[in-house]
Amino acid sequence: MFKRISALGCCLVLLLCFAPFASARPALPDFTVSRDEWNANWEETGDVNTNVCLTPGADETQLRFTWHAPLGAQNPAVTLSKNPDMSAPVVFAGTAAPADEGFLACRVAATGLEPDTAYYYTYGTDGLTYGPYFFRTVQPETFKFLFVNDIHQGYDANNMAYGRDTSFKIHSVLNTALQNNPDAGFLLSGGDQIRSGYVPGEWNALLASPVLRSLPVAFAVGNHDKSGDMMRNYVNNPNEFDFRMASATGRDYWFRYGSALFLVFDSTNGNASEHLRFAKDAVGKNPDAVWRIGMLHHDIMTPAYPVILPAHVVFTEIADRAGLDVMLRGHSHIYGRSHFMKNGLITGFGFSDSITDPEGTMYISMNALQNETVSDFRFQNLWTAKRVYGTAAVYSTFEVSADRLVFKAFSPAGELRDSFTVIKTKTQAKPFEEPAGPDLYKIVEVLGLVYALFDFVID
Repeated sequence: MFKRISALGCCLVLLLCFAPFASARPALPDFTVSRDEWNANWEETGDVNTNVCLTPGADETQLRFTWHAPLGAQNPAVTLSKNPDMSAPVVFAGTAAPADEGFLACRVAATGLEPDTAYYYTYGTDGLTYGPYFFRTVQPETFKFLFVNDIHQGYDANNMAYGRDTSFKIHSVLNTALQNNPDAGFLLSGGDQIRSGYVPGEWNALLASPVLRSLPVAFAVGNHDKSGDMMRNYVNNPNEFDFRMASATGRDYWFRYGSALFLVFDSTNGNASEHLRFAKDAVGKNPDAVWRIGMLHHDIMTPAYPVILPAHVVFTEIADRAGLDVMLRGHSHIYGRSHFMKNGLITGFGFSDSITDPEGTMYISMNALQNETVSDFRFQNLWTAKRVYGTAAVYSTFEVSADRLVFKAFSPAGELRDSFTVIKTKTQAKPFEEPAGPDLYKIVEVLGLVYALFDFVID
């Protein structure tokens, strides 16, 4: 159903207009919705494909938007204002391309955003306008982001309650995370956003959460996402790499916020040489980034299995050469945080609650957001520093500043399950590492190319 101005948008503006403004950066409203309200409004707010998806821009001065519009819709645009009444607007024009089920995917990039500032926005095409909604930019010197993985939004056209109830559970966790961390600037999602990969209703249900009108999300491709190509119609990623034999679902991309460089890999693609080329390119374009944070779906340095998986072989070497401080991953549905690892060895222990100037990479995975696995598997891999038994840790926060990275993991109810701080006294970024002797990784690149060729043909 198409609506010119959503009821939620009107309520949002009223809340913000009458809220006491202690500063130029007002707090986000409470997105709490009762199950009865959620169910009653589902056909208008959830079972639609016009909800906008916000994604980070190339840096903190940019933001990107994606939504669906009917065929024939023209002039997609986003209008921004610093005022709740949308006065003194700035308009950003976009593009539209054919998408799923006879609709267009509209994409807009807003630029020139000021730090630590509240913005109100509307989006739409000629004759179809939605909003206004609200988002805030981060202070790049010190900011916070959220991380989740394995959201697994489902949908069944013959059972509306299935997608609706799953969506409500996802919204409730996201709302709890944002209420407890109102200063969070964006969200990272480590793959498997949806179940089938090819049903538009899954993405429509996922984007039903009003939290996602205000919180940008950077998505990694998971194996469930790769099962179809629907994801590409709902995201608008920055700095997508010119990836040879990329999948139809997505490709590697990077973005930069303050002192942190974020590298997002499509680990469903086994083309190791292209992933390596992407990482080298991203690091080379951001030589002054103090923090390098990677994200992919597959559970390398897994807390779950005492085995070395193919993705482990492909991506741990890339993490080593790129000098990643943290690699975020999912897939196993089990919470785990590794020691700092490099060249397959422990270079810094993670048993305590902090470390200073570590070498290597710390690997972190969360329980699935709404399908959490509570592990009682007591085997502890040598590389695993911390696991959570008998409960779940489904979302985490990262606070980033010039000299420290503060990580915390939480239960669905917001209870602290783990925390760790990385301190840097040496903030001079290192260049991308090249092998000193024979490069045995070339073998991995050849095997990855063979796999990628086969996958590209059948994709």
